[in-house]
Amino acid sequence: MPDEPSLSDHEQRILAEIARNLEAEDPDFVRNVSQARPQHDSRRVIGLSIVGLVVGLLLLLSALRSLPLGVVGFFLMLASIMGIVSGIRAKASGGRSPSSMFRDALRRAEDRMRPRRREQ
Repeated sequence: MPDEPSLSDHEQRILAEIARNLEAEDPDFVRNVSQARPQHDSRRVIGLSIVGLVVGLLLLLSALRSLPLGVVGFFLMLASIMGIVSGIRAKASGGRSPSSMFRDALRRAEDRMRPRRREQ
């Protein structure tokens, strides 16, 4: 994900060590968290967001009559767009929880570090 800041090698090692320690101390917790699924249905979120976008657009167009309604419409459209984006991201992640995606990313980072450790 390009929007996330990259971690230095030292930070990645510390994070991987924290993850290993957590897994060693409480494997049940790690398993439960990694199997967690998002609580919302992304289809419903996207559908409601599209309705909100249309209603917001209508309110924005009514700004010719009432400026406060136009402002409310703008913010409703903004919130609806954020809902659509989050719903699409949830669908794109395949229903995986953010914690499981983070854990997979940690494993990939650790796998990338193993060849470097052998070379040193």
